[in-house]
Amino acid sequence: MKQLITSIAFVLISISTAYAGKPSAISFNGDEYTYRATESSAHQYTPADQVDLSSHKDMISFTFAEEVKTKSDLKPFAEKFLAAYNGKGKIIKAIAGPDPRDPSLFLLATMTTSDKSSEANMFLISVENQTGVVMNYSHRIYGKDQSKAVMDWFNANGHKMESILMSFKQFPNAKEFK
Repeated sequence: MKQLITSIAFVLISISTAYAGKPSAISFNGDEYTYRATESSAHQYTPADQVDLSSHKDMISFTFAEEVKTKSDLKPFAEKFLAAYNGKGKIIKAIAGPDPRDPSLFLLATMTTSDKSSEANMFLISVENQTGVVMNYSHRIYGKDQSKAVMDWFNANGHKMESILMSFKQFPNAKEFK
């Protein structure tokens, strides 16, 4: 009987450990974002009412850079990220902040366009739990004149979203996704 109880306990611990991984939801800007998928190492979350990733309007995603361990690793990584992104879309803004003398955060605002949609992307690049993390908030607009609509969105919401991103603290730990 003791062996049976020990075996059952082991199975239950194994099951709970297997499901303890990635956060199933993250609060952002007053909304609950639900985990949807991992695509090309980007762990994607959308609001509860935006289940279909092919037609979402808002998304946050997290990508981890294991090679970034400290604040001193962050600036070269952010510069490489910016260089790699250049040419994939229009760069709206790139800043080290909130204090440029101590760049522990970097923000990159971009716009990408396809035939059916345009997307405002705001990347926050930071070091959390001794691992580099890129958080991307994206706002997608579909239909006619979507590029103009995205620029209008940036003009109306960019500063607010920048402040929200710069003060974000609910970063998941990279180990949660392994």
